[in-house]
Amino acid sequence: MIYTGKDPRSLAGAEDGDGYMKPDRRLRLLSLASSFTFIMAGSIAAGYLLGQYLDRRTGGEGLLTVLFIFLGILAGFYNLYRIAGKKEKGD
Repeated sequence: MIYTGKDPRSLAGAEDGDGYMKPDRRLRLLSLASSFTFIMAGSIAAGYLLGQYLDRRTGGEGLLTVLFIFLGILAGFYNLYRIAGKKEKGD
């Protein structure tokens, strides 16, 4: 670990008077990080499953699976953008 001279428990702009991050702020950041993880994983998984289903129904060679995985990635980033915008306005 590289020593930067600052306590790793604190983040810029998220500190109270004693230099540590407030507990409610930590929970909100943890909630936001975990929702990002589940949104991306869910979007990619949904794209994969839909692509597999359509490939089997149409006799495709995996092209629709790749296409829908890519669309799932794009949908995941779009949803993250929307959520981050809402959280930013709410803070």
